[in-house]
Amino acid sequence: MEKLSNDYTTDITNLRRLLRIDDNFDILEKRLIIGGQRASLFFIDGFVKDEILEKILEYFYSLKPEDLPASPETFQAGFLPYVETEVLEDMDRVKAFEGKGLQVSREYIYKGKALSAKEKLQVGDKLTVRLTLRADRDMDFVCLKDERAACMEPVRQISGYEWSDGLGRYRVSGDAATTFFMDHLRKGTYVIEYEVHVDRSGVYQAGTSEIQSVYAP
Repeated sequence: MEKLSNDYTTDITNLRRLLRIDDNFDILEKRLIIGGQRASLFFIDGFVKDEILEKILEYFYSLKPEDLPASPETFQAGFLPYVETEVLEDMDRVKAFEGKGLQVSREYIYKGKALSAKEKLQVGDKLTVRLTLRADRDMDFVCLKDERAACMEPVRQISGYEWSDGLGRYRVSGDAATTFFMDHLRKGTYVIEYEVHVDRSGVYQAGTSEIQSVYAP
């Protein structure tokens, strides 16, 4: 890795190349002026809350040249005081919860076969996410949220209404999850499928799949 220099343009060019900013949808860059000096923020999409980022930017924009310290280390220590922590649980230790009334299960299909846990994925692999819903009675206004693994991008990026297996729903393709909204869900078992492609190789863990009646969560 190249060492940092005293030239902003050179350092940012090297960082952008190493982080593959032009080819990466997950790492974002924000260029701004802080106290009359050029600066760039790199952050992971979805890992920074919008309201926190707005507060940080608002603070940076308010700084004047005379406010800036002599070294970047001092700037980092004195002007980036906000730290947010979150306790996470290993997904391997999360147990499936089978609620009463509504249940959902998920499996990943690759070339007609279900993938096993801890299987390594390759760039370009196209998977089918199969969600099986079970309802023991008729329900209205049901929401199903399926959190994707970090390496998965939905093939269909544009949200819209769809119909299959006797079930109509509105699909929303978000940054980290695909969500389905159903006005009516009749008693029975249904299968919802959508396709994703792998943009980074490796072994990944997906988040949870959650289903609930909006009026009776």
